[in-house]
Amino acid sequence: MILDRPVETPALLLDLDVMEKNISRMADIARRGGVNLRPHIKTHKSLPIAHRQLVRGALGVTVATLAEAELMAQGGIQDILLAYPPVGSLKLARLLDLAAWIHLTVVVDSMDVARPLAAACKDRGMTLDVYVKVDTGLGRTGRSPEGAVELARELKQLEPLHLVGIMSHCGFSYGRQGPEELAEVAREDGQLMVQTKESLEKIGISIREVSVGSTPTCWTGELVPGVTEIRPGTYVFNDGNNVLLGIVGEEDCAASVLTTVISRPNPRRVVIDAGSKSVAKELSSLGPGYGIVKNLPGAVLERVYEEHGVIELPADSPQPAVGDLLEIIPNHICPVVNLFSEYILVRQGKVVGCWPIGARR
Repeated sequence: MILDRPVETPALLLDLDVMEKNISRMADIARRGGVNLRPHIKTHKSLPIAHRQLVRGALGVTVATLAEAELMAQGGIQDILLAYPPVGSLKLARLLDLAAWIHLTVVVDSMDVARPLAAACKDRGMTLDVYVKVDTGLGRTGRSPEGAVELARELKQLEPLHLVGIMSHCGFSYGRQGPEELAEVAREDGQLMVQTKESLEKIGISIREVSVGSTPTCWTGELVPGVTEIRPGTYVFNDGNNVLLGIVGEEDCAASVLTTVISRPNPRRVVIDAGSKSVAKELSSLGPGYGIVKNLPGAVLERVYEEHGVIELPADSPQPAVGDLLEIIPNHICPVVNLFSEYILVRQGKVVGCWPIGARR
């Protein structure tokens, strides 16, 4: 991208036109599918972006950390899902301070998490809505569908927690490729979740929310009847993984790392000032390198050190010179956002401002 004024590199560029198109497109998918959209803001950690998602129809937001929840609440967002089990007295105190003035729903996946949460609520004279996390194949947190039913049975006896929903995260979709395979994953995940709800109903437990989500599966628009909520996150920017999955193009990626060529040791090697502290040290199972180098077909960001990135060029590649600017679309945008303090906002090549990135660890 050619900018109208200098920007110190490395920098995190945000193309507002592309981002707004992505926000509108996912909102349309949710509306056509008759489901609520509760985007995961761990991707962007930004109040201005969250507010744009809400204006386009999002019901509320999903967060991964209490810091993210506090940031959103301070910005006036009143309906927040904490999609991470809260463990430890310090976290529980912060959580209930927040739940005293917004509608906060919390995810649990065991009674070991639920009991201290319930006890803390009792001490404060508060009630709290909870979702049960269901593991539909990722193998991280959550219970099997059968285990989730048993956990729900126990939770129903645990006042003052109110079981209102179940949720899954089919992050394993990143191991598939192409819209057809991803749509199949979405169907399998949704069907397991709806079957889990039906199993709960058979033992007299009624819930209102069946919540699913990963950006690749949500982009397909494949929604199983009975699913009530989707929680995509990276869709707001997209990233190299989404491009390699075949569900979006490079032109759909709103965020990129702007970097300067600082050395040309030989005709096949380019060294840039964006290393692991800028593009993250995260390889993809879908393609080589640490991200996509825009406008250099066949180039591979092969190595990253803290402050250096090493790009290997094919024999017939254009030859960037020292001082030239390049753009990198990171494999996974979420950890990259966490490395920067601000977005440099761009529209049609013009720098139009900056936004802070909050709730960074």
